[in-house]
Order: sequence, then C-alpha cells, then structure tokens
Amino acid sequence: MTDDAIVEHLPTRFSQLARQKPRIGRDEALRRGASAIENLREDFEAWLADDLASLADLMRQVHEQGGLAGERYRTVYARAQSIRDLAGTFGRQDLTDVADNFCELVFRMGEARAYEPGPLTIHFDALRMVCHSPGMAAGDLAVLLDSLRQLVNRFPDPDARLRQRLAQEDAQRARKQAAAERG
Repeated sequence: MTDDAIVEHLPTRFSQLARQKPRIGRDEALRRGASAIENLREDFEAWLADDLASLADLMRQVHEQGGLAGERYRTVYARAQSIRDLAGTFGRQDLTDVADNFCELVFRMGEARAYEPGPLTIHFDALRMVCHSPGMAAGDLAVLLDSLRQLVNRFPDPDARLRQRLAQEDAQRARKQAAAERG
C-alpha cells in the first residue's frame, strides 16, 4: 500500500441542488402550491369516486375470499390511504379522519391476520357516507369517529410495544440526565 492515494469528493446532484439559492421565496412557493391544488380541485370528486369504486370492488373480494391475506391486505390499505391523502390534500378533514380510521383497522386486522366482516363493513359504509355527505355536523362526526375507534381498538395495536419501549427509553434518559444535573 502506498501513501500517495488521492481522495476525491465528488458532489452529488442532491448536494448541488441543495446549495442553489432559491429561485422563488417561501410565500410565493406556498401561493403557487395552493393555486396548483385549486386548479386540480375539479378533478377531486372524480378521483374520489374512482378510488371509492375501486375500494368497493376490493371489499367485495375481501368478503368473498374471507379476509385480508397477503396482497389483498396491502391493496385495500393502499386504496384507503389514497382516499385519506386525497381528502387531506383538498381540505376534507372529515373524510381524512374516517379514512384514517379505516386504514388503522385494515392495518391492525392485516397484521393480526384477523378477519371480521362487521367492523370492515361498518368502516367502509362510514367512509361512503362521509364521502357523499360533506359538512357533517362536528358533534355527529365526533360520535362517528369515537364509534369507529372503539371498533379499531378491538384489535391489537402492532406498534404498541414499540411505543412502550420508546417511552421507557425516554424516561430512562430523563432520569439519567436529572441525576447528572444533580450530581
């Protein structure tokens, strides 16, 4: 081995882009983004209808084939997630919240390899109802979301152990830091 090796640091495309001065300011970028979303708003209803129809077909398959196994689990979750994301992008918080509960139910059932048609059907019906009835009264929506969460909570949360471990680690760090500050 020789000591005459040359080390060269080549800039990546990302680092070059990151070092560029912005061409427009933050406020202008936000204005343009909001304008782009407004221009797409007329397509929102059609996209939502397509996603809902696709999810309805998937739900029929789930019920006919008896569960959320394998690829069906991922496909149903992805379609519900698409509805949630569309609703969030276009300011439909009611639909976002119901779709998020549906996603959580599908996630928990899929991870537990559980299948109960009742909670799935109730969530899907709630999703359709909120989709077709924008502007539900806040109190009614709160009751609906609470009921949906109760159904979701009947299934084990795969992330609960991870959150518990992280909370314990945070508490341990805080105790160590407090002891170091005292002593």
